[in-house]
Amino acid sequence: MDVIDQAAGAIERLPSFLADAAQLQALMRALLAPAVELESSFQTMNIGRTLEQAEGSQLDDIGGLFLFPRAGRDDNTYRLWLGASLLALRSAGRNDDLIGIVQLLAPAAIAVDVQSLAPSTAIVEVEGLPIASSTLLEILTSAKGAGIRLDLVWTAPGLEPLLFGDTNEAEVDLVHGLGDDSDPSIGGVLASV
Repeated sequence: MDVIDQAAGAIERLPSFLADAAQLQALMRALLAPAVELESSFQTMNIGRTLEQAEGSQLDDIGGLFLFPRAGRDDNTYRLWLGASLLALRSAGRNDDLIGIVQLLAPAAIAVDVQSLAPSTAIVEVEGLPIASSTLLEILTSAKGAGIRLDLVWTAPGLEPLLFGDTNEAEVDLVHGLGDDSDPSIGGVLASV
């Protein structure tokens, strides 16, 4: 943000018969020089209070206002979590708000889906969630609102789910499934029930 030249503004506002008085202009510049320094200081302080520009203890102060402790996070990570908390506070509890919070914290998540179930339940499903889910659940719950049960279903990147065959025949799978009595070290055999 540019600092406004207060002296130039004051000189422009002089009546026309005084505008050419060099000594008056010099006096006004001398008197208003501290105002330029003061405005510069105020702007620096104001910019430092924004979440995007805050660092270190400034972020800790903002986190104190949100009642959201740093918990060992570095500045960039903490700034993201504080941004998500701010989104939660401004949330109207809509599904788009919840998706926005997840996408802010985990832009690498493959898919985010929110289902609202009557009367007061919501399920947020996130595929490929690379962050801690307990803190995310707290933020999402506060965004959804009081009295709404929110469940977070997530998978971490690189994890493969347990798979079962879709036929009544037993299938041998050396990669997925459970081991059997004959050799527990292999994928196992799924028998029909």
